[in-house]
Amino acid sequence: MGTRRFRLGALAGAAIVVLASHPASAQWQVESKDGKSSIKIGFLAQPQIEVADTADGSGRSTNLFLRRFRVLFGGKLSDKWTFFFETDSPNLGKANPDRTANPTGAKDAGSIYIQDAYFTYNQSDALKVDAGMILT
Repeated sequence: MGTRRFRLGALAGAAIVVLASHPASAQWQVESKDGKSSIKIGFLAQPQIEVADTADGSGRSTNLFLRRFRVLFGGKLSDKWTFFFETDSPNLGKANPDRTANPTGAKDAGSIYIQDAYFTYNQSDALKVDAGMILT
């Protein structure tokens, strides 16, 4: 009975999210008066809930964490130079459900790394040069 209630609640929650969704505007932008330079700062957060029964069926582990948390920077230094920089922190706040490996149930503090970072030099529409790092 509890599993059925959980599934119905999850389905109702998903329907509410889909029906109430609209385009996200999670960025902040600053632009110079002449419009030749700008910076945009944004973020992406993907929450996740994980419910797992123990192997012997005697208990249940519930985890609410951020599957993805990214901070993004981008902008224009001049008419010819642009940049983009993105960080990532996966599984932020996730606890290991294995009580032998994690007896206290401590949450992961997360690690931050650079996902993408590059500059673009725009000589013309026919010639653009990118330099940096893109994680595929």
